[in-house]
Amino acid sequence: MPVTLNLINEKTKNSIDLYGNSCKIEKGVNEKSLIGKEDAMFPNLEAEIARARTTKTKLAREMGITLGTLSLKLSGKSDLSLPEAKKIKKLLKVNIPLEELFHED
Repeated sequence: MPVTLNLINEKTKNSIDLYGNSCKIEKGVNEKSLIGKEDAMFPNLEAEIARARTTKTKLAREMGITLGTLSLKLSGKSDLSLPEAKKIKKLLKVNIPLEELFHED
């Protein structure tokens, strides 16, 4: 099964999606265009990100991963490790249990 890779040039906001042997280039993409409703697997986490007044782009940068990688992890399309979940909790400075923060809806 081919893997989709999404690359974003932070300066130009151009996006390149690589899927198998095909390539799709979009100009002027942003975080909201990359992360759709189907990616909201953890509603409590979404709420805490909003409360922290941050974005998934900033969160990904602080974690040392790309927005595309974070999106795959938060959508369940890629595994989110326990250390990564703990790091997200620490970065957001929340005091709720991991089980509640990452509760699937």
